[in-house]
Amino acid sequence: MLRGSQAANTRLWPVWPDKTGMQEPSAVLVGVLMTTSVSALVASNQGGPGWGVMGAASLGWGLSLWSMALISGLPSFLRMVWALGLQFAAFHWLGQASYNTAHLSLGAFDAVWLVTVLRTLTRRLPALEFMAVAAAVSPAVGASLSPHGFGLQEVAVMVSIALAWSVAHASAVHFLVHTEHSQGIQTSYPDADEKLKTRALLWAELAALLALVPFYTDGLAPSYLAWAFGLGILYLAATGLSLTALSRCGRPALRWQRAVSLVYMGAVFVCLACYHLH
Repeated sequence: MLRGSQAANTRLWPVWPDKTGMQEPSAVLVGVLMTTSVSALVASNQGGPGWGVMGAASLGWGLSLWSMALISGLPSFLRMVWALGLQFAAFHWLGQASYNTAHLSLGAFDAVWLVTVLRTLTRRLPALEFMAVAAAVSPAVGASLSPHGFGLQEVAVMVSIALAWSVAHASAVHFLVHTEHSQGIQTSYPDADEKLKTRALLWAELAALLALVPFYTDGLAPSYLAWAFGLGILYLAATGLSLTALSRCGRPALRWQRAVSLVYMGAVFVCLACYHLH
């Protein structure tokens, strides 16, 4: 039987502080989420949006993403000031294009800030809530900037794809944290290992399946289905192999999974936007 502090090690991931050195989000992640937003803007329009609207979607939402990135984790006072300044600029920039979009951005910022404060007070390991909030809101931000209106059904599908992907991505990182913690204390937790692996794979499968839904709901060309299916197979294969190799290879396996995951997310939304333009 484990007692005292040893019992705490049976958690799925360790408590504060985070010693993994994982820094999220990266510039590449923010770029992918900006691409997601612009692609959702294009996909939600019956006709092509103007370059001015696309510029507002890119720059305004990009500033908002960076403001959320700065406050995620454990921000210093200077980072918090920069975050507030960037969010203020993003709010006013987006507000000139759409009042609702500006408040959607502000709401996402407040959500990330609240989660950061709560997990700091409870001394829990910094997770990737930023990515879950930002990934889910990105398609909604793009669609809300549509000058020709948008369908709630397709926006719901796009948000579901991004949200499932973000949970799968975060689950893979959580599994790395758990694996490194187990190796550090030279103790194994087979049940927790399988639970975390299964969760990451199930969410990845859900994201891949949801990426096929626009073919049925929006009447896209069969070639979209082929592209989405092929991308999903590559994404699932990379995720499965990476999770299997984490216990042996550690960070290199996770870097490979993260790279493929980001490429998959961006490629799905770009593909969706391209087929809506036809």
